[in-house]
Amino acid sequence: MRIHIIVFLLLLSSSTSFLYADDQSLFNESIEKCDNGNADECARLGDIYYSGYRYDNVGDRYDNMGIKPDYVKAMEYYTKACNGGKMFACYNVGTFYNNGLVVKIDFIKAYEYYAKACNGGDTISCNHIGITYSFGRHDVAIDYDKALDAFKKSCDGGNDLGCSNFKYVYNKVCLTDPKKYCSKYE
Repeated sequence: MRIHIIVFLLLLSSSTSFLYADDQSLFNESIEKCDNGNADECARLGDIYYSGYRYDNVGDRYDNMGIKPDYVKAMEYYTKACNGGKMFACYNVGTFYNNGLVVKIDFIKAYEYYAKACNGGDTISCNHIGITYSFGRHDVAIDYDKALDAFKKSCDGGNDLGCSNFKYVYNKVCLTDPKKYCSKYE
């Protein structure tokens, strides 16, 4: 009995992934599907490598896969998913660049991925684009028209933070130039 516990503890403490047999076969299927161009599976693998957890189809975490987070692999799979049209994966890649997670901080690349995701309908990315234009971040000049457009797109897509940011910037710029900004969004 004592030997079994020691072996079990050694398995848990090792740096390799620990999966049940059924999970391992499903995991291998996901890798194969991703390699064959299935962007949903690539995104799922990105999530697993990012957190060690598996998610259901609505984004709820439901079990621990026993995989230790590996941000390099997460970035690889999110990039594949982004290239396959999964906009939330583009947002995730942008966030990796924005925060310098396993890549050098590169605000221009972050912006490019956020813009791609926003143009594809990801409302969180639209909010990030609005913030970028509101404050002139990442070598992007302040442009309240573009900020308001991005926040409105975020808000129209159901993002409450985008709505709050739209209202804040709208009220701020309407006081400075009512003819230019206020009439456009009334």
